Amino acid sequence: MIRLEIQNLRYHNIGPINLAIDTSECVMLSGPSGAGKTLMLRAIADLEPHEGHVYLGSAKATEIKPHHWRKRVGMLPSESQWWHDTVGEHFRKPNSSWFEILGFDGDVMGWRVSRLSSSGSGKYAKS
Repeated sequence: MIRLEIQNLRYHNIGPINLAIDTSECVMLSGPSGAGKTLMLRAIADLEPHEGHVYLGSAKATEIKPHHWRKRVGMLPSESQWWHDTVGEHFRKPNSSWFEILGFDGDVMGWRVSRLSSSGSGKYAKS
């Protein structure tokens, strides 16, 4: 059974990360905006400088030409679809409890979308 295995992955002062995902498993990666989730996925796909080891089955990423590795371990980024200036403008009838479940305060509806990592800036900005 092929599995993705990550050993002592470090990138941008984050890590070490150790993880093994079997073929039949589905894993969710969550964390606050700007925490490094996308950087981790980019490091696994060998698109971001990193230390540590990444394997797909017995194949080690550093032993495979980068373009071949990326054919086997792809990354499908979420593309931002923000068309209004603030988060709240994107919802018809927002329920603050939805956002609280995700760890956001009630003021998230007033945030400017430039504050969100999916807006392309990747940095926190003042609303």
